[in-house]
Amino acid sequence: MRNIWLLLGATGLLGLFSACGGDDRAPISVESGGSNAGKNGKAGSAGHGGSKPTAGSDSLGGAGGVEAGESPLAPTVIITSPAELSDPDEGSVLTGSEVTATCSATQSAAVDSSKVNSATVKLALSNAAGKVLEEKPGIPTSEANEYSAKFSLTEVPSGVVTFTCTAEDTSQHSATDSVSTFVDKGPIITILKPKANEARALSEPLDLDFTVEAAPLSDTDTKADVDFDSVTLEIVGQSIDLSDALDKDGHYRLQVDLANAKLFNPAPSGPIPIVIRAANERNPDPVVAEANEEILVDGAGPLIKITTPVDKAVVGGKVRLTFEATDAVSGVDPRSIVVAINTVGYPYDPASDSWGVEKNVYTFEFDSRLVKQAKVQLTVNVGATDKVGNVSTGASELLYLDNYPPVVDLDPFNIRTITPTPNAKCSSSFDPVGLDGVNDLDSVEIAGMFRALVVDKTNTADEFPIVHFAGTNSSTVRLYIEDDETKPLLVDTNDDGICDDVAAKESSKSIGLMPIAKKGAPLYIKDDSTAPVFSEEVCPTKEELPKPERLCTNKTSQMWQVIQDEYNNLPVIFGVSVTPDDECTGVVWELAGVLHKDGWVCAAVRAEDVVGNVGISRPLRVCLDDPARAGSPACATSSTAPPTCTKQCTPPARLGGDLSLWK
Repeated sequence: MRNIWLLLGATGLLGLFSACGGDDRAPISVESGGSNAGKNGKAGSAGHGGSKPTAGSDSLGGAGGVEAGESPLAPTVIITSPAELSDPDEGSVLTGSEVTATCSATQSAAVDSSKVNSATVKLALSNAAGKVLEEKPGIPTSEANEYSAKFSLTEVPSGVVTFTCTAEDTSQHSATDSVSTFVDKGPIITILKPKANEARALSEPLDLDFTVEAAPLSDTDTKADVDFDSVTLEIVGQSIDLSDALDKDGHYRLQVDLANAKLFNPAPSGPIPIVIRAANERNPDPVVAEANEEILVDGAGPLIKITTPVDKAVVGGKVRLTFEATDAVSGVDPRSIVVAINTVGYPYDPASDSWGVEKNVYTFEFDSRLVKQAKVQLTVNVGATDKVGNVSTGASELLYLDNYPPVVDLDPFNIRTITPTPNAKCSSSFDPVGLDGVNDLDSVEIAGMFRALVVDKTNTADEFPIVHFAGTNSSTVRLYIEDDETKPLLVDTNDDGICDDVAAKESSKSIGLMPIAKKGAPLYIKDDSTAPVFSEEVCPTKEELPKPERLCTNKTSQMWQVIQDEYNNLPVIFGVSVTPDDECTGVVWELAGVLHKDGWVCAAVRAEDVVGNVGISRPLRVCLDDPARAGSPACATSSTAPPTCTKQCTPPARLGGDLSLWK
């Protein structure tokens, strides 16, 4: 009941009465102002900024009454919708996602009252505890003195809500009105299983567990009971039978086969919506509640893609395998990732230096020289499962092995070239790097012609007639010299007693060599020396024919032919400053530019193949005798022995004579 003060005419007597008419709402407190007396059967209230009228106070007359604290001069404020509702069984409750509240605010009929200030009209929505959930300015409607505002009910729970309208006149007299009613969101649906965003395998049955409970709006609410015939379940829009799922007390339990093609076609994959609906028994319009949940259904294993090395690539030494493992639904389980090299598996180990990962890209490094049962090739297989157990189809590739470095020589044995069968013929025996190339133990003045024979080698096996080469990396072919007899030119880096690298790879006393393209014709001069044997073919000697022209027009080269490795069609002869014109086979290197004394000089060539296998030549011992320097060095007079040019290691053997290279 709302308590009011009633002013009784001009008698000045002030009596306290209880307002009648079924309005039993609690009094609403405002800072100042209130509604005028006599509105909609409700008593008026005291004026703006004033207190309740007391005995002997000046009365404004007997037309209605004023609410405590509101002035008779204040506007008349009446909420016209929604209607007051004290019992949810006796009227329409609020449903849906929003509601429009309206109120009227009119000027008081009292003498000296002022017009309503429309800018001050506000409507507010409060919950059962009196907390204001939302307050909005009243928007004038098409009706005179009427204002409205829309309120969202989406986040408002079922139960009592109160709408309040306040307004002031231009003299700042204020008034307020409130009504209470009910919001009904329908039954309470609680999904116990599955959990939101839970990842599930398509092959596993989906367990569903949920409850549907009544949500009465008051102690006497008889229409909130659940209509269990209205409860429905949809998965990906497909209705699921619940006839055997109801246990007791509104508890539903069931399993759904997501792989059932009769229910789901196509099979669900990715984010899958689950929708449960239930209605209460409110008349005439039952209120339907809806619960939504989304899970992830994963029906396929991870996608694996090997990025490097590519399939059928030639690899050697330490190989860095890079692959991408992705699963768009549940994600890849890193613990399941395994790289198998031939028959040996290597599980992902984040603590191992062999493994690395960045986002979805994994790297695994292995030594191809240590792979068991791998002569000329190996297989790589990568597998994984996702986080719900789906197995990937995996990725695989075949790799060819090249764990042999190029063989290199500055002073190789003579060779002969052979024509293809049938009727194979051999050329005369010749020096593949030319007669003008510096040989071991030669003497030079201030410059020398250095050419190198660089032939790539690779893994071979009798049962594999086709071989695969990484190929020489031409940019790595470099000539090194050392004139300090206290420093070795070649060293052993793996302690096996064999010289396998130069001592100072970044030495300034070095120069890059350039490949010389295949050119020229074999030289056929009568040659009575023993004919070489290639495979099972005997290559006869050839009667003398005229010599072909030398390769370079400046005649500085004594070469008639530059050979090529016919296995992989790559150059094998390298020289200094090779150009297509008059320097077509290279130029001499001026040693005086980097060496500043006469004596023994060590020279060797270093080369790598494309996968990083390092090859070096045996060292040349060259006597440097600069005529501009007085006297002859000891090396020219044979008074000193040539240096070893190594640090207690055996240099590579001299190269040449293998006709299979020059077929």
